[in-house]
Amino acid sequence: SDPFTWGEDGSIVELPSSVLYTEEHFEEIHRVLGDGGVFNFQAETFHIPADVKGICHWRSRILNVGFESSRYGSLYISSYPLGQIGFLLSKKKG
Repeated sequence: SDPFTWGEDGSIVELPSSVLYTEEHFEEIHRVLGDGGVFNFQAETFHIPADVKGICHWRSRILNVGFESSRYGSLYISSYPLGQIGFLLSKKKG
């Protein structure tokens, strides 16, 4: 689900899934949702500082394309390495 990984040499490698994290993708989601529609987006864990930066960045992008609100939620899942995963629940005006 991450937009990148690390290569064997330590370099950052962008994954095909990175398109899901772009402002253009959020614009298209906003466009196709009806008034008052809801968009739920996986938003990583708050246990890793780099993930928190990503969460804040994605939330800003979501709000920039016109969503009325975007709130972080948290789920506790024992199968995840840190036992927690987050999401951004965003609402379109209407």
